[in-house]
Amino acid sequence: MATTRKRAAADDAPAAQSSDAGGSGGAGAGDNVWLAGLGALAQAQAQGTKAFDALVREGLAQQAKAREAAEAEMTKAAERLGAMTMGGANPWDRLGGIFEGRVQQALQRLGVPSPELLAAMAERIQSLEARLAELENRSGAAPAPVARAKARTAGK
Repeated sequence: MATTRKRAAADDAPAAQSSDAGGSGGAGAGDNVWLAGLGALAQAQAQGTKAFDALVREGLAQQAKAREAAEAEMTKAAERLGAMTMGGANPWDRLGGIFEGRVQQALQRLGVPSPELLAAMAERIQSLEARLAELENRSGAAPAPVARAKARTAGK
């Protein structure tokens, strides 16, 4: 306890001396503390405004950097997309080819025969019809109803 009284007395001594030396007449240590606090508050407000303005400037600089980086990435992406679509002479032809390929894949999954397969089957049917007609001519039998129907549609 003796130590705390000595410290308190030592802390009050400079304040009492400054008030006696030409202070505000009867101002005590409490008044000096109050005035020091007001001074600190004023400095903090002034420095706080400066710090805030500095942070705003830094934020604007960071925003500009981020915008530049985003624009650079967008430019790269546009170039890559352009290179992918400009592979052929006309990008619409390439897009049409992609669409046709996807439709063909879907038709294959559904079991629809391809145009090449249909053409091969049509050729085979024609050759079989020709052989059948040849065999019918050899045996002397009447032409098949399919051949008659085909002859009627060809005559029209």
